Amino acid sequence: MKLSDWPPPVKLLLINRQLYAEAVQWHYARTTLFLNVCQGFSHLSFFEDMLDMIQKQPHSPLRKVRKIFVRFTWDGVFLDAVNAPNTDMLDSVLQCRSQAAYNTIAAGADNLELLTIQWMDTKCDEVAIERRTRITAPFLTLAHRINRAGVPIKVVESEYWAKPGESFARGHPLHTRRVEFWGIVRGGKWR
Repeated sequence: MKLSDWPPPVKLLLINRQLYAEAVQWHYARTTLFLNVCQGFSHLSFFEDMLDMIQKQPHSPLRKVRKIFVRFTWDGVFLDAVNAPNTDMLDSVLQCRSQAAYNTIAAGADNLELLTIQWMDTKCDEVAIERRTRITAPFLTLAHRINRAGVPIKVVESEYWAKPGESFARGHPLHTRRVEFWGIVRGGKWR
């Protein structure tokens, strides 16, 4: 979870109220809140705790930001290759995290204008497509809402299905997911 831009300098914000109001409006109009739902997958409650904290803060950026980018990454090829016994558990953790992210955005993003949902997976089959559809469906319902300013929320969905045999550089979201899944499947590294 991170913001795309730093807020305006505090000294600038303290000059006067009009400048403060304009600088804050400008900042949140161009800033995107990034939520990587699958990041830190082995830390079972950390993501939900962070969402809860950001939602309850009185001056939370969630209330002011106009753009949110939500990313989901899954490695179906790896989980099938190792015959992971706890794939259902991983899937249920993904479902819970997705629901927590949706609830936080729906309840707290008062000024949301653009929601981008990105799905990345290493396997494209019926099961993978059903998983993506099930996980992202609640977010698509936000397209029928209007924010506090009376602006309809635009929802954009993108997906990336890896080619068979494709390898990923270190730092790529799918490489990161594979390393984390490897730790969970082989070492039981749930925290």
